[in-house]
Amino acid sequence: MLEELTGAVQLLQRDPVLGYSLLASLLLAAVSLSSGLARLDFVVLAKASVLLRMAFLVGLAAALRYLGETVDGLLWQSAMTGAWHLPLYLLALGYGPSVGLAAAGLMAVITAPSGWGEALLALQLLILGWLAIYPSPRHYRWAGPLNVALAYGLTWITGGVALTYATTGAVQLGVFAEQQPVIGLALAMVALLGFGPSFYRTFFAASRLVPPVAVRSRTRHPTYVPPPPLTRRRTPKRQLTPPRFDE
Repeated sequence: MLEELTGAVQLLQRDPVLGYSLLASLLLAAVSLSSGLARLDFVVLAKASVLLRMAFLVGLAAALRYLGETVDGLLWQSAMTGAWHLPLYLLALGYGPSVGLAAAGLMAVITAPSGWGEALLALQLLILGWLAIYPSPRHYRWAGPLNVALAYGLTWITGGVALTYATTGAVQLGVFAEQQPVIGLALAMVALLGFGPSFYRTFFAASRLVPPVAVRSRTRHPTYVPPPPLTRRRTPKRQLTPPRFDE
């Protein structure tokens, strides 16, 4: 094991691009996961309703992915790629980075893993769950598509660079389009606009990304009794007595 570790260190020293991109990927993954763990976002997995929603969305993603592999045509394959990513995006946006990582792991178990592809998907869902803290799709409809675009960009300028450099020996933009077509990403972002804040608050009600609102107790104020109206004091009439003359 020591020899393998030494060989890995020497490889990173010979290829600084690969080393820096891997280091940036690990740093992003650590920051994203720690933000979810600090909010205990994984606690929702103990609820049966959350597990059922997760199983449904991951199963839907796996079915759409299988369907996309059977269709012909680059345009249809791109559309199906965006379609099977959509349920996983919703899970990460709704429940946070820990659940997004669990969904990526479950997806890798159901489908045939392709190595780097599953690793990049896990990194993307981790970053997406982290970005969902703010701006939150629970408050803004545009937050979901924006966070997906940012997560996609951060994933591919870190882990994507490491992937292309490790497989081809150079950074090539063509490999990015082969892994996840931009058309599918755009379609997924447009579809996310159909899920407003009310959907996230209802479907992902158990999420811990947003802390519960504290119930404010009503303070009882003393009953205000207005003072009696001012009345004008009447001065008693002075009785006039007739003058007396001393005789």
